[in-house]
Amino acid sequence: MKKLQAFLTAFVLFLIFALCVNEAVERVSFTDPGFATWYSAQKDRCIPALAANLNEKTMIVMGSSEFNHGKKTKYHIKNMFSKEDMDVLLIGQPYSQCFTHAMNLAALAPDMKYKKAVLLLSPTWFKNAGMAPEAFAARFSDSAYIGTLTNRHLSMETRKAIAARAEELSKNNVNLQKKVRLYNAAFLGEDTGYFRFFEGLFTGWLQMERERAQLAAAVKLNHKNLKKAPGKDQAETVGESGVMPSWSEWETMWDEADAATADEHNNPLNVSDSQWEKKFRSKYLTSGNLHRNTRLDGPNEYNDLKLFLTIAKEEGIETEIVLLPVNAYWYDYTSLGISQREYLSQKVADIAADYGAKEVDLSDYSYEPGLLTDAVHPWQKGWLLIDETIYSFYTNQEPAE
Repeated sequence: MKKLQAFLTAFVLFLIFALCVNEAVERVSFTDPGFATWYSAQKDRCIPALAANLNEKTMIVMGSSEFNHGKKTKYHIKNMFSKEDMDVLLIGQPYSQCFTHAMNLAALAPDMKYKKAVLLLSPTWFKNAGMAPEAFAARFSDSAYIGTLTNRHLSMETRKAIAARAEELSKNNVNLQKKVRLYNAAFLGEDTGYFRFFEGLFTGWLQMERERAQLAAAVKLNHKNLKKAPGKDQAETVGESGVMPSWSEWETMWDEADAATADEHNNPLNVSDSQWEKKFRSKYLTSGNLHRNTRLDGPNEYNDLKLFLTIAKEEGIETEIVLLPVNAYWYDYTSLGISQREYLSQKVADIAADYGAKEVDLSDYSYEPGLLTDAVHPWQKGWLLIDETIYSFYTNQEPAE
């Protein structure tokens, strides 16, 4: 009886909270022109808000912290194209990796009208044990996890594999693991008790209302910027709507981007001089063995990539996996052997082939001077390279060599 009374009390408090949230949220737009390309943890965590931005031409592009670099340059993906040229929904923050994006894809798939998705794969995700429990906790989304478990298009085998991986990654966080286990019991039919089901349903509603409230507050703070349409920073868009620009246009832009940064990477790593001073100069001489014991052949992140591609296959989503370049000057110097990087390239290519996904390996550009602003994040040429890869997939045309 006491347990029931506590539940009813919590439910009444929830209704009051939900009414307050709805009153605040209904005045906030989650579909402003710049929302889909906004770099925001609150946005990425709220699946209903993301789903509201999916239309017949919207392609999902998933990545991580690279979305926060070069935002003020015209080559960043949010500035490069107008919505008519390429309509994208960007999802990714630091610590976003294959597993969190697998849940994002699973939760959004029922609302996807344009069945294409791109995953920008960072080699750093594959270091040693792959995704860390702390990273999983930082990027956990209740609406994404519940959306995954309740997606009936997915096989029960796939949903249970996601549930098992979530329990494993939440093992160091008692509160998170308790919540994961509650959702598993409520939404996977592992516990048929009505009380357990309604407890999971209630907890899920409460957490998703919190996600919406946090997002609404963030939108209010950024309202003016979100009113700006994609491509507004660019005087002219790349090409006519939906038409792949000619190779000469891309080549001209490459030369322009190269010239814009040519005098700004005068250091041993060919990173931007500002990042050299900020991140590398003080530790450069003592970093020769920094990554000697770093491995890229652990199974965890590769298995998480397989989960991502399993979901895409079961949902009929055409997928492009883009393996991003790293600064080879830095990783050669810090003793992360080229054999490990080559293993990563081959393994990703093999997995993509097994699942029928398109794979683009940009690691051949890892020695291109001035491509990256630091060890892993794109500079102007880096973004241009990524843009062309994504745009060619969107328009169903192969880029020129």
